[in-house]
Amino acid sequence: MRHSFLCLLVVVGLVSCGSDKDDPSPSPTAPSPSPVPAPTRAFFVPVGGFAFTECTATADPFCTFVAQLENRGTGCAEALRGTVRFFSASGIQLSLPLSWNLPPNQIVLGNAVVTYRVHFVPVNVAQLVADYIVVPQWTDVSCTPSLNR
Repeated sequence: MRHSFLCLLVVVGLVSCGSDKDDPSPSPTAPSPSPVPAPTRAFFVPVGGFAFTECTATADPFCTFVAQLENRGTGCAEALRGTVRFFSASGIQLSLPLSWNLPPNQIVLGNAVVTYRVHFVPVNVAQLVADYIVVPQWTDVSCTPSLNR
């Protein structure tokens, strides 16, 4: 009786301890998931020059600043908006940042060039502008049209 108990203990011990480290057979694993493609993202850079148009000669004379951005990213964007800061030839900032936006539901595709406008730039600022910095913001969206838009 004692002998069979020891044998049973040895068998249970082997089963509960797992396989031998020197056993080259691989243990079964779950299948690995398919790689998820990297998300595509829009990326906007200024292109071309700029202009001031539609200047008025009213009591509060204003102009409209016109410039372009290009989407050099691989994705699409909507709700494109931002701010512009204007600088003189000596690098002095001429005004507070001024806001602009495209229509919120306008989808901008990759490689697309869009024109944006900043209205109500004071004429005295427009006359001194030698450079500008645009800070665009947007929402990355699928380039596939959706029925819910």
